[in-house]
Amino acid sequence: MATSSASTGNRSTLRSSPPFGIHLLSGRPGSWPVLIGAAAAGPMAATEIALLSKPLGGATGLPGAVVGYAGLTALALAAATVLPAWRWRLAATGRRAGFAAIIAGLGLLVAAVVPAVGAFTAGLLATGIGAGPLLLAARAATRVRAFHVAMSAGALAGALAAALLVEHPRLALLTAASVAVAAGLVAAAADPGLDAGFDGGIRACARRLGRYSSTYGALGFAVGATVLPALHLLLFRWNVLDADQPAYLAAALVPAPLAATLIGYGRPDPALSLILAAGGLLLVATAPGAWQTALGVAVTVTAAVRATAVTDSALREQIPYGQRGCWAAVTGTALALGGFGGFAATAGLARVWGTGSALTLLAIVVLAAAVATLRPSAAGHADVDPTMTQQLSDEGEPR
Repeated sequence: MATSSASTGNRSTLRSSPPFGIHLLSGRPGSWPVLIGAAAAGPMAATEIALLSKPLGGATGLPGAVVGYAGLTALALAAATVLPAWRWRLAATGRRAGFAAIIAGLGLLVAAVVPAVGAFTAGLLATGIGAGPLLLAARAATRVRAFHVAMSAGALAGALAAALLVEHPRLALLTAASVAVAAGLVAAAADPGLDAGFDGGIRACARRLGRYSSTYGALGFAVGATVLPALHLLLFRWNVLDADQPAYLAAALVPAPLAATLIGYGRPDPALSLILAAGGLLLVATAPGAWQTALGVAVTVTAAVRATAVTDSALREQIPYGQRGCWAAVTGTALALGGFGGFAATAGLARVWGTGSALTLLAIVVLAAAVATLRPSAAGHADVDPTMTQQLSDEGEPR
């Protein structure tokens, strides 16, 4: 079936509808297991590892810094597997996405219950390998609002689990692992039709989404430069011990899922969102207390989630169903690369000028990115490029 989408100029475009109707908020529950598994194996597990690195290190006999490096490596693997997963259609069906959730969940399970350094490290790496295709499937095949609410809620759940189970860090990982495995088993058994949305060429899609990819990258950069450095400042500037940090981060993450529910109100405004994110960075750098630092994290994360969700919604209205896998792979990779770039920039500059000064400098970078979205060549950035819309629609027309 084909439905008419918004016309550009005098041209009208067609968008093919999914054969099995992947509509999470319209009574078709088939994709919910994929979404829940992605939230558990992705943001929930990542938040737990970030907050419980030292307790997990004590439980496994590793230094807390090594646990943190293993977690970052798992995140890098997740990001690195997104494009191959799109190319080889590893996330093209509900069953494959379910298997990815099972792999990620079993990796967490091994890390949680096997008392050996090698098993813990291998488990985290397996989680990263499975999480990439799983997140791709969830991003490509589920409603925008549902995806961002689930991911934000997953990060919040990870912070709450870390706060409640700080003395039992393995149990926190076991909780996320159990949810991911259970969701994966349901998805693998039900096989909700996710086999559409992986057409087209990745290079052509990347070129057409180029300006949007830079916006996603800038938003990821702001978040990556904020969250982990803020935890560092909580410890070394405000003497908030590791056991108390999860409560601060949980409070900072509360507004994000609420902001994600409001994507239907307003148009994409990446410049304003990046300005707010830069303000959050400055607040983290100059905050007079621990709770003000958490407020800075809340401002940056909420602005980034809101901007990403609204931009996703605008693009999804124009991109044919057959191209959503390409869109999800390109924009998701841009977000991940931006996040790693922001964290690496903060860590590098902090060695020279300290964390506070590094965050101040990077706030200027984020402000520059906001200005770049306003340059004359980016006029109409909030609307999909007419050439991209027409080309994508031509490729996505039903045959």
